[in-house]
Amino acid sequence: MTEKNKLSPVMQQYVDMKAENPDALLLFRLGDFYEAFFEDAKTTSEVLSLVLTRRGTDGFGVDVPMCGIPWHAADNYFGRLVKSGFKVALVEQMETPQQAKQRGHKFIERKVVRVLTPGTLTDENLLTPNKSNFLVSIAPLSGAHKPRRNHISRTNGRKPNNKKFTGNL
Repeated sequence: MTEKNKLSPVMQQYVDMKAENPDALLLFRLGDFYEAFFEDAKTTSEVLSLVLTRRGTDGFGVDVPMCGIPWHAADNYFGRLVKSGFKVALVEQMETPQQAKQRGHKFIERKVVRVLTPGTLTDENLLTPNKSNFLVSIAPLSGAHKPRRNHISRTNGRKPNNKKFTGNL
């Protein structure tokens, strides 16, 4: 990436949040768009067939790659990224610019509010109708130190089958 101290305050926020979520594509809400920068922008652009552009330069004069997703169509794009196997971290603005100024800060507070992964989707807008989405949990039925048989169930809008798994894990 680049030296953080040579970036704008907004880009410093992005770099900080990316460091906290290195294995996710970080989509950063800026106004009416979710923006990805640096390598995440290149990946997002390629996977979604969106235009790769730039957001100014870093402190060394190198262009910062950027790819934007309009907020009103975001669920469709999020779903496509997750279906392509990516973990997606969504960063939202937690206040307005006016609120930031009132508290004496130059930049808007932002936080990661959702992390989307292929195995944890529950939002109906991101799921494919009539297609199972499996989630598995494994836990011992009795005794914390002595795992025995484990229970695996499947849900996809139908009643779980509640079959016991008797094989070895």
